[in-house]
Amino acid sequence: MRSEDINKNLELMKYVKKIGMFDNLEISIGSSIKNKFLAYQDQFFTDEGRFAAKNIELQYCKMDNIIAVLRKMSDGVESIKINTVRTVLGELGKVLAISHVQNVPYWHIRDYYHTDSLHKVAQMWIDKNSKIGFTFQVSVKGVDGSFEKFLEHFFDRIVAENFKRARIRTNNPDRHILLERGLDHYVQVDDYLQFFRLIVISAEMKESEYDDNCKEWICKMDPVMQRMYDFDYNHGR
Repeated sequence: MRSEDINKNLELMKYVKKIGMFDNLEISIGSSIKNKFLAYQDQFFTDEGRFAAKNIELQYCKMDNIIAVLRKMSDGVESIKINTVRTVLGELGKVLAISHVQNVPYWHIRDYYHTDSLHKVAQMWIDKNSKIGFTFQVSVKGVDGSFEKFLEHFFDRIVAENFKRARIRTNNPDRHILLERGLDHYVQVDDYLQFFRLIVISAEMKESEYDDNCKEWICKMDPVMQRMYDFDYNHGR
């Protein structure tokens, strides 16, 4: 892609910033401009305008692009969806340092390729004394160990654990963090694609109050799974 084409895209982004608050804003940086966009990040950063949106969805972006966009968001973000991202191990820490990520009630990463997300997000929540109800979801592709890494990292905070869930204490006696695997008749523990959910919960929450229907939150993160569940239902499985 030519530099003038990149400039046109940057001008479009500047225009979007001026419109006002969006309910939903989706940004996709296609493969043809991903690398070239990096060369123009200084221009992107120094522009005074900011994106204003309640819900932001980032599709097919490199982590550097994601960080650039999130740093240009205005306050008031209610959800962040990061879909189909290839990352280098260690890059997640840069995302967790962004205030919008630290303060957002819901966010997810779809198709993550490392095992560090669960314990790093939970640690960030502990450090920030995050509110009850804060939720993070992730689908991990092709690598095992996310659940085990979480248990290893928080071995001295574990309140309860089994093959499907782990519950840990935070520094706030009123709050715990609950980790859940997405497991049911369709999604199995040894599948290539694994689903996890973290939630900040009340320390008073009882196990009987846990939500055993993982289908809903899995499909919220990955619409492809909704089609698979529907296929099974329509064929009587």
